[in-house]
Amino acid sequence: MVVSGGATDRGIDRTQESRGEGGVLSHLLDDRYLLTAVAILLFAASLRLYSLNERMFHYDEGQVLYFVHLAAERGAWSYSPALHGPLMFHAGSLILSYLGDAEFLFRLPAVAFGIGTVSTPFLLRDELGDRASAFAAVLLATSPLFLYYTRFYRSDPALLFFSSVALVSAAAFVRTRRSRYIVALGIAAGFAATTKENFPLEIGMSFLFLMLFLSLSARVNGTGPGELARAFLRRVPWLLLASLLAYVIFVALYAPRPVEPSRLPGTPLTVLSTALEYWSGHSGGDVPFLPFYAALLLVAEPLILVAGLTGAYLGLRDGSRFHGFLAAWVVIDLVAYSVVADGRMPWLGIYGLYPLALLAGTGLDRLVRVWRESDRATGRALLLAGVLLLSGHGVQAAGSNYVWYDDAAGIFDLDPYPGYDGSMIVQWGQPDREVREILETLRSQAEERHGSLWRDLRIQVVSGDKLMHPMQWYLREYRDVEYVDEPRGDPPVVMVPGYPRDELAVELEGYRVMEGRITPGDPLTLYYRPVRDTTG
Repeated sequence: MVVSGGATDRGIDRTQESRGEGGVLSHLLDDRYLLTAVAILLFAASLRLYSLNERMFHYDEGQVLYFVHLAAERGAWSYSPALHGPLMFHAGSLILSYLGDAEFLFRLPAVAFGIGTVSTPFLLRDELGDRASAFAAVLLATSPLFLYYTRFYRSDPALLFFSSVALVSAAAFVRTRRSRYIVALGIAAGFAATTKENFPLEIGMSFLFLMLFLSLSARVNGTGPGELARAFLRRVPWLLLASLLAYVIFVALYAPRPVEPSRLPGTPLTVLSTALEYWSGHSGGDVPFLPFYAALLLVAEPLILVAGLTGAYLGLRDGSRFHGFLAAWVVIDLVAYSVVADGRMPWLGIYGLYPLALLAGTGLDRLVRVWRESDRATGRALLLAGVLLLSGHGVQAAGSNYVWYDDAAGIFDLDPYPGYDGSMIVQWGQPDREVREILETLRSQAEERHGSLWRDLRIQVVSGDKLMHPMQWYLREYRDVEYVDEPRGDPPVVMVPGYPRDELAVELEGYRVMEGRITPGDPLTLYYRPVRDTTG
């Protein structure tokens, strides 16, 4: 049987239908497919670049880039699991050194990884078929959740990109048996290991795919143990090369700066022990969060969810092993992140979303066929359902990324956890618009007082020694910032994590007050004394 117009029951060969019937026709089809792919990727890029700096840096972005600045000032860096892997840290450092210090620039790597991930369904054309792979790419390009989390400086887009490259490499090796794809898989695994601590799960899925499909192929072809052993031995040099490249990438990015050559060989063990020690105390919630991640897909991605379930059902019914693997990947990710996550983390939803979108490509392809071949009544019903899902998808994508600034619950007001402080989709640590107004007021006061020397504005932050991310990032350009237990010395500006305090209202009488939320649960108050009210 054929799935998605081009994938056989083994999911590794293209049918005559997807290749065309002759050389010229096939060439034209390939040209048309290439143009379609380029158009979709340009569309994905435009969606990610538009208003890229509209939202302020959130907690995680500000925290990491604050330490990027510190590392640049000190000329030293060492791995900290609290900031995840070093890839994005080094990317931020390169941007700071060679391009500049701007939110738009720092978010470009996430955009690039997002576009790269959108491109991978085209590389799975043989497994999915022409139309299904194009549909999957469109869904990833416009996915409300995936679009949102590929417009921020964070590690998840990088890990998902390298995981998708690993899947493409594994599928290509199964299809062609060319050893270069083993090397590509090793390189992808090496870079994935420098992104985030959950890389073993995502990269492990491609290795699982490789073992399962090679085992099935050997069984179908009746390959004996001796022949399998000889085939493995022929690949040993390539396996060693892939492992060596992965090791070099890992050590090169995790090694402390400045580099100490004597410590390089032991870098993997040092990193592993540090990460295990840290994350052992930061995983495992009190209750399973499977309902949260399932509801997240329902709220954010109804089109991909419906089409993905359809694609999974049809693929499994038709005996497609590739589709069966993708369905298993979705379930494994949902269950795994529900168990190991120490909270409700919507950004983890993009990992299961990727294989679900590949399945959704097949689902949409088949549903379009059914619609074309159905009677008028059935066709109208399918068309109405499609219009509703597509409209919801578009509104959710546009709203989550360009309209709903700090609360993107979206067109569906569904929250399975009423006590959850924050949106189902938007990054929990997203400051609201009032914080932007606070920072703009701060800058205008600094310029009124000091002109071109505005960086000399004296600011007191009433938080003791407590770090207040991402405010360190936003205050990085001011040279006179003190963290104090209470205001002293009649400062022109006082910032307070929390709501306005009665005791401060008395102490700071005559100051103006502005309020905002630096995260949904963390208010921020600015007290400032307007220049015209001062005598010096």
